[in-house]
Amino acid sequence: MFINTTSYQIDILSLGEIVMDMYPRLPGARSGIPNDFTPEPGGANANVAVATSKLGARSAFIGKIGSDPHGEALTRVLNKNGVKTNGLCVDSIHLTTQVFLTPSEGSPKRYKFNRVGGADLFLQQDDLDLDMISSAAVLHLTSLMLVSEPTRSTQLKAIEVARESGGLISFDVNHRPGLWPDKTEALFHIRSMVRDCDILKVNENELEILTGTRDPVKGIPILLLEGVNLVAVTLGEKGCHFATKETCGLIPAYKVIDIDPLGCGDAFTTGMLVKILEAKKPISHLLNTDLVGIFRFANAVGALTSTRQGAISSFPERPAVEELISLRPR
Repeated sequence: MFINTTSYQIDILSLGEIVMDMYPRLPGARSGIPNDFTPEPGGANANVAVATSKLGARSAFIGKIGSDPHGEALTRVLNKNGVKTNGLCVDSIHLTTQVFLTPSEGSPKRYKFNRVGGADLFLQQDDLDLDMISSAAVLHLTSLMLVSEPTRSTQLKAIEVARESGGLISFDVNHRPGLWPDKTEALFHIRSMVRDCDILKVNENELEILTGTRDPVKGIPILLLEGVNLVAVTLGEKGCHFATKETCGLIPAYKVIDIDPLGCGDAFTTGMLVKILEAKKPISHLLNTDLVGIFRFANAVGALTSTRQGAISSFPERPAVEELISLRPR
């Protein structure tokens, strides 16, 4: 399917998670002591919304925040970065979600997550701005909204509306095992979403969960048989592997000084989606050369994001991405 973006008012609409990430000021910080942490705007879907706008595309967000200072701060960040927030709802009962980050053992650049609250998991169907969804070329989703009701039904309704308007469905699995009450239930709902999407992004762990193998060459064909049109597997410092039903490839990563990996996957996804829309071709008509360019760009966006702490505050603008690409041999 060819998406003519001139027929839509929004290029990429991201629906779902919006949180305040809480970074520890010092080792040993505890989530019950607010002064031990520094707040940074985040949440996978809010990340994609801001990164989209920074790359020069038309961006919008649908989600829910609390009626509290963190919610107000997140709203300001979205607005400041040019994201349409007509679909951002305020919950008068539940607080804005906070995610407390503590370093994983043996790796100060990897984190354990303690999710407190919150409002984004109470987004209901009645909260949806259906006109906004219909006016988007791409609806971008993650698995967080599948964990429980009411967000599961809300996400399914958004997919239905997007399909009716001819939009593409993008799904980043972004699996959070600790949030699911049951592994079997998680796999059931994530697989169902895989069958509903056009563009799928997974990491190696998620590829193994869905297909039984970490090898993209073996795993991606299984996902393509589910009806996905384009699969991207991020491989960390090894780059990424992509495939459509017509072609595939491996794109090496860019070498940068890695400060903080948080948000890099969301940045990669955003770069991929922006360049797919700019290609102005159905996914099935994308040549290998088109896809190589798309994923070089996506890798560059992800790499630059890792060079600063925080997600939203570290997303690059387009000139920086193009400069990094130009410095590397083709």
